[in-house]
Amino acid sequence: KNFLFQKARCWQIQQSGAAISANPCAEIKMDDAILSCDWIDNQRAIIAGVDKTARIWTLGNPTLQTVAKHDLPIKKAIWIPEMNLMCTASWDATLRYWDPRNPNPVGVVKLPDKIFAMDAKYPLLVAATSSANRDVYIYDLNKPDKEFKKMDSPLKLQTRCVTCFGSKSANDQGYTIGSVEGRVGVHYLNDPTGKQSFAFRCHRTADNSVAYPVHDIKFSHLGTFATCGADGTYSFWDKDSKSKLKGLQKAYDQPLVACDFNSDSTLFAFASSYDWHLGHNYKPNSKPAIYIHKVLPSEIEKKQKK
Repeated sequence: KNFLFQKARCWQIQQSGAAISANPCAEIKMDDAILSCDWIDNQRAIIAGVDKTARIWTLGNPTLQTVAKHDLPIKKAIWIPEMNLMCTASWDATLRYWDPRNPNPVGVVKLPDKIFAMDAKYPLLVAATSSANRDVYIYDLNKPDKEFKKMDSPLKLQTRCVTCFGSKSANDQGYTIGSVEGRVGVHYLNDPTGKQSFAFRCHRTADNSVAYPVHDIKFSHLGTFATCGADGTYSFWDKDSKSKLKGLQKAYDQPLVACDFNSDSTLFAFASSYDWHLGHNYKPNSKPAIYIHKVLPSEIEKKQKK
């Protein structure tokens, strides 16, 4: 219980010229370790984790509203604004949809195995499980209780993260998936020939002798994306040209475990902390930290087609 942090903090970011500062403006404590959080709007956030609940935190209010309950810890909780619903994915092998005004789920989807990762970008939802084949379940949120497609992960080892991309057009929808072996898969739903979808190596030593987990994948507003990994680096990528746009020359001294862009992709935040891939006896030398990188347009712009 003491291994993982139980507090959620909200930070106010301010810019003055090239300088960026962050000031804590709110904090609240959960009953156990936090595994997931998401924004509903600029005043409310979802917090979920090991205590098997997902709760809504209204900034400045010391009382949390319990919305979701599971039988085992909640790995991911997200807000789907197009549906005005929360979706939770749990190690109890269920997806559940919640209306904050109702104490019971408005929908429950049972899967055969523990859910390791989940994401949604309306109308697409993707859940990756712990099965031997690393099954990936795809849902059309217009019919959220009906499985649209089931497929094996395009990657060979355990899934660490999944992130949806695309517009409401079926031709543009898909997901990225990251694994523990330094590899990312890019999969398009409408790809009958398989030529659009691909996988690539990342977050490895220069000679590929050591591969590190890919902990997070996030998209910029331009459709390019970032990955961060246990090697202590992040990189920016263009899936359309299948190329790297930016990579860190020097790694941080701890794994990078989470990242995201702000709404206009001018700022990129990432968090460093020990990720337990070296076991519980390992003693990290540094404390967890959050960093903010001021993004240059050239770092995330798609490469021009020749």
